[in-house]
Amino acid sequence: MVTGSAIFLVYLMFSLLVAPSSLPFLRGHPPSTSDLNILLLQLVVLYYLTLLITVLFLPIGGTYLITVFTACAFIGWLIGAIDEIVNKDNQAHQNEMSTTDEPGEDSQPTESTPLVQRSSGTTTEDDGHHRAIWFIQLLLVVPVPVILVSHIGVILLGAMPQGIVDGGPVWIVYAGISLIATLLILPLAPFIASYPHVAPLPLVRPFQYLNSPKTLFRVVLVAFVISVAYTSGLLGILLSPTSSPSARRAFPFSVILPMKVFFQQKVEIIAPWVTQEVDDTASVKFKTRSTTYLTGLPHYLEKMIVPALPSAVNSSVECIRDNDRKELARCGWSSGDNMLPSPGNVSSYKYSADTPPHAQVLTHNPWLQSKIQISSANTRRIRIRGINTRACRVYFDNAKVAKWSVVGGKPGVQKGREESGTKRDEGLTELRVWSRTWDKEFVIDVTFVKSPQKVKGRVACEWSEYESGRVGLNDGIKSTIPAYEEALRFFPRWATLTKLTDGLVEVWSAFEV
Repeated sequence: MVTGSAIFLVYLMFSLLVAPSSLPFLRGHPPSTSDLNILLLQLVVLYYLTLLITVLFLPIGGTYLITVFTACAFIGWLIGAIDEIVNKDNQAHQNEMSTTDEPGEDSQPTESTPLVQRSSGTTTEDDGHHRAIWFIQLLLVVPVPVILVSHIGVILLGAMPQGIVDGGPVWIVYAGISLIATLLILPLAPFIASYPHVAPLPLVRPFQYLNSPKTLFRVVLVAFVISVAYTSGLLGILLSPTSSPSARRAFPFSVILPMKVFFQQKVEIIAPWVTQEVDDTASVKFKTRSTTYLTGLPHYLEKMIVPALPSAVNSSVECIRDNDRKELARCGWSSGDNMLPSPGNVSSYKYSADTPPHAQVLTHNPWLQSKIQISSANTRRIRIRGINTRACRVYFDNAKVAKWSVVGGKPGVQKGREESGTKRDEGLTELRVWSRTWDKEFVIDVTFVKSPQKVKGRVACEWSEYESGRVGLNDGIKSTIPAYEEALRFFPRWATLTKLTDGLVEVWSAFEV
């Protein structure tokens, strides 16, 4: 319906620009078919200038269509120009003949002089000729560009539905729809201004009233108003004012085309880093801070989705503009200890006893193990290992990485690239490591651009395995993400969940070495 509204609006605008006398609320001289060739010539010039710009100044692909548009408009103009030249010659010849055959002023009527003078029928023949030429030009100029633009429009509109919900700029979607609508109506614009007084094709009732440009303008105007009311939701409010917004007509999302909402849960491990490994996990005291985040379109997320989740009802929900997706809102709230994720098989997890001297060791916890060793003033060796996961990360808050390497890492697509560097002195603030095997311990050697006295950062691991997603897998791993399960259960049917980043859950702990 948005595309239809755009097409109707472009048609009304062209009618106002090129044929104001055909509007029902304006008076003026009716449009003449002689204006068609002038408008077609202007269309040819417009297409040709656009073609030159795209070839000389904007070397982009996909502009071959403008060549086809130019050729169609030129052929239509050429037919009209030839017909106009031929008509002028015929008109001059007819004027000479009428002057020769015209009786003198002194001639008296006789018995053979008819009482009623008969017309020659030239006017009727000229009208039929003009209608035929108008219709031929219409077939040459309009169908081919409209078919090509329609195909592109189908592809373009099929690629853009998720653009807004993914956080893309709204104006790009509307600009694409407006461009398609303009290219569809532009070949038709010259014919709006030169619509014949008698329609080129006979129409049956009630469509015969569309032969009038003013009637056609009224029909398009009514269709535009109805389509705008439908897409804006005003029509749904008028038809069903007491129903919920999602049950009204023209609600933008459905079960087939749901709204995408991004999910992520972050768990902070508040625990001390010790200088030696602690074997008695029962004696370790640590705290956790669990926060659930949902990212999506602001209105629907804040008004309809977040209030439906039980864990958010009694919590202080904070919604801010997302940093990565500028058009989306990010709502977060404390999900509590009841929503803590479990990687599964925690009791069978064995901690590594290999502790380097003078290394800082993260206190035992059910999620990850990390050790950080100072190799030199400008380098650090970081060990990180997660339970039942293959992806981990290291964030740096006050230092930038100039070079880093994974000890024992296998070469990837480019052999010999186990060691990675950065351009000049830009540096990195985040490292992501991934293994094909579970429970892998990553040993990362990091060299900083300029190391501060104490490097501050975070070690983290990611999880995406949840209980209902593992139904049917008899591997004995009982991993759970209660916050994600809650969202799956209480989410509206017109919305769907997806992960914000690599993992549904990120468990992290801050360090200072």
